Parts: sequence; C-alpha cells; structure tokens
Amino acid sequence: MQADNSQEELFLFIAVYVASADGSIHTTELDTIHAKANELFPQIESLDQMILSAEASILRTGREAAEKHIEGNLETLARLHPAQKASLLQFLFDVLNADGRVNEEEIRIIRKLRSALTTS
Repeated sequence: MQADNSQEELFLFIAVYVASADGSIHTTELDTIHAKANELFPQIESLDQMILSAEASILRTGREAAEKHIEGNLETLARLHPAQKASLLQFLFDVLNADGRVNEEEIRIIRKLRSALTTS
C-alpha cells in the first residue's frame, strides 16, 4: 500500500476494504464496485487491475494494516470537494448494501469514514 495512491486508487481500496469487512468479498459486492467505479472513473482503463490490486493488498497485509492505511489518508479524504465526499459515501453505501446484509464491522467502518468526511 503506497501513501501516494491516486484518489481513484484510494476510493477503490476503501470500497474493497468495506466489501471485505465480513471476512469475504461477495460477488454482488464486487459487481457493485466495478459498476460504480466505471460510473465514477470512466476515463480509467485499468479499473479491473486496480480493484484486483486493492484486494490483493488487503489479503497480503491484513485488515489491520489496511485500516491503518485508510486512517493515514483521512486528512486527504477530509480535503475532498463536498461532491467528491458525497460520491465516496454513496459508493461505500452501495457496496455495503450489495450483498443484502450489513454487519457491525461494516457499520463501524462506514461511521468512521462518514465522520472523517463530514467533520471538515
């Protein structure tokens, strides 16, 4: 996980992290990530590779390291334009709801991110 990720890479990393909060990434969550990423970032041809890279990074380093990576980028997220913040939150809520189940870990993550995005 690099600190100098692009905004798009960071969005995708966070989305994959949220999707994996219950211990696995469901097909519906992955489909949602792909669909939303294509809507938000139509100019990026390597979205599939970026999503796979985020998933591999989380699997390789573990959830604790992944969460620290996200926490290390909270200030970056806080500086986003309000429309970008809204897009990220909607993206995450779509991923959160994609498998039809929401667990406590997913709620904790979303609350933490929403707090970081709405307090600035």
